[in-house]
Amino acid sequence: NLPNLEELDLSENQLIGTIPNFDKLSNLEELDLSGNQLIGTIPNFNKLPFLVSLYLHHNQLIGTIPNFNKLPNLQGLFLVENQLSGTIPNFDKLPNIKSIYAWSNQLS
Repeated sequence: NLPNLEELDLSENQLIGTIPNFDKLSNLEELDLSGNQLIGTIPNFNKLPFLVSLYLHHNQLIGTIPNFNKLPNLQGLFLVENQLSGTIPNFDKLPNIKSIYAWSNQLS
């Protein structure tokens, strides 16, 4: 219940489990969960319309890369060194995207 929070950096900790729901952080612009031990699939972040940067690299996330088309402000997406699989989705509905990092996964 921190509706005015704009940045949340929990990187390089020992967080385990799945990515929790951040829907109540409606003004979040930067979310950094990198370098933890997070598992499971990447959840829907559609209720974070101001999200500019999403850092999920260096975890143990599985599944496909979801559709981020409801995040019009997204500029950076960092998914490196997980266990993501499947095809790379179409990002053409993200007008502000500047960086997508997804190496060291199992993408096709």
